[in-house]
Amino acid sequence: MRTLSAVLATFLIAPAILLGPLPALASDEPTPTTANSVQEESAPDVAACCAPIPPSVSYKAINISYYADHNNPGGAVASCTNANSTCALTVTQSVSTQIATSLGYSKSGVAASISFTLNRTVSAAATCTSPKLKSGQKYVAYRTGRQAMYKIQKKTVDPAAGTTKIETSGWLFSWEPYTGAHIDCYVVG
Repeated sequence: MRTLSAVLATFLIAPAILLGPLPALASDEPTPTTANSVQEESAPDVAACCAPIPPSVSYKAINISYYADHNNPGGAVASCTNANSTCALTVTQSVSTQIATSLGYSKSGVAASISFTLNRTVSAAATCTSPKLKSGQKYVAYRTGRQAMYKIQKKTVDPAAGTTKIETSGWLFSWEPYTGAHIDCYVVG
C-alpha cells in the first residue's frame, strides 16, 4: 500500500513532467522560448478587416435620341435688319459643346455616354446673304450641329443595407457643333 506522501507526490510531479516548466508568476525576466513553444499572436484589427463597404454609385445616359442639323442654343450668333433691301452676315462668333446633366453626373461623363466631344469649339467664318427684307423683319444666323435628347440614370448599391436604388432624371438636351463653317440663316418676323 502506498503512503499518503507518495500519492501526493505523484499528483504534484506528474503534471510538471507532462506539461513542462510552469511560467514565472512575478518575474521581470522574459520567459525563454524554444523551437517547440507556441507564440501568441495578437488578435486581428477588427475595424480594419471588417469595415462596412461603402455604397457604390454608377451613372449612364439612357433613351438617347439624336437630331442632325440643329441650331446652337442660346440665340443667334449674328443678325441684321435692312427694310426693303438685303443684308449680308459674316458669322465669326465661336460656339462650344453644351452639356446638360442631372443627379450629380459629371459633364465629362455625360459627354462620353452620348458620344459628344466635351470641349469642341467652332469659330470658322461663314457668310450668308438675306433675301429682300420687309419692315420689321430680321435676318439671323446660327451655327449648326447635333443635338442629343436623353435621361440620366443613377444607380446606388449599398451592400451594408442590401439595397439598390435607381433614380432617373427628366429629359435633358445637349448640343455639339459641327466642325467647320456650318451655319443656318433665315428670316424672322
